[in-house]
Amino acid sequence: MKCYICLTDSIVTRKDYLDLLKVMLISAKKNTSLHLVCLYDGNTNDLVYRLLKEFNVEIILHQLPYKQELMEIYPREWMLQNLGKEIEYNRIFGTFMRMEIPVVEKEEKYVLYSDIDVIFNSDILLEELPHPTYLAAAPEYERNVEDMEYFNAGVLVMNIQGMKEKYEEFILKMKNRERNISGLFDQGYLNELCFKDMELLPIEYNWKPYWGINDKAKLIHFHGMKPSSNLNEAGFITDNSFFRIVFEANPGGYAGYVYYFTQFYDYLGRKEDKWLYNHLQEVFNLYKDPSFFFSKYNKYKLKYQKYKKYYLVTLGISCVLLILLCLTLILKQ
Repeated sequence: MKCYICLTDSIVTRKDYLDLLKVMLISAKKNTSLHLVCLYDGNTNDLVYRLLKEFNVEIILHQLPYKQELMEIYPREWMLQNLGKEIEYNRIFGTFMRMEIPVVEKEEKYVLYSDIDVIFNSDILLEELPHPTYLAAAPEYERNVEDMEYFNAGVLVMNIQGMKEKYEEFILKMKNRERNISGLFDQGYLNELCFKDMELLPIEYNWKPYWGINDKAKLIHFHGMKPSSNLNEAGFITDNSFFRIVFEANPGGYAGYVYYFTQFYDYLGRKEDKWLYNHLQEVFNLYKDPSFFFSKYNKYKLKYQKYKKYYLVTLGISCVLLILLCLTLILKQ
């Protein structure tokens, strides 16, 4: 089965992302029979290209045909206002490259797509996967699929013919400079175009470390914080409130975190206990800060509307209860 990854040379100078790529390639070679294909927008003499060649990855040099449109849809001023920081366009182009897979693929009916921040724990076979009309995906970070209102695009099963139809709709949005309202960047467009038509990918194929330890998980996805990274670089809009959301919802999350991050470094043949322990200490220290319990979720409003609503409802109920308590005390006096 073909498994696509998509990269630009934006990761050449990023040691954390090069480590992610190495672990993904090592685990895929060791534990799967997948035919890896990389859509790559970069130099054929750079470190990333050489690493892909070393692992016999099929490389297809490809560039987005709508780079200018994306820069107009997401100008730097918009990023500063809505994300609180500027994001390198070359990095954004890399994530949008997955939209190009239906155009590039000429042989297979179904293919797998994966981000590079994953560990393949065991083989992934087409006959064991959903055969969707368009795509199959797992939840963003709700472990309970019944609560799913938005899917994560880090691991996808794509129906090439079906996604060609969605691609045409997407290209029209690009031509019209139409920003999606369902989420951030390409994942938002995919949700907007496909959520109502998607099929469920079992969560074992997109298992997050903060969900806990799962011996049946076939693919571990380092969603959010990346090993040896930091909040500013880990994700487009990851901030402190990420930890409150994921660990409060998953009691076994810390065990999974330590287990899978340690497994990651085992693949690299090195120990990074100090980084992991310091990172966990930073997370624990957040709970000593009273403001952490009133974390602003505004950075997630484009991506996690559901959690923002829960936060506002909880805050509203708390305020009402506080007012009622004060009135009760006043009346007793």
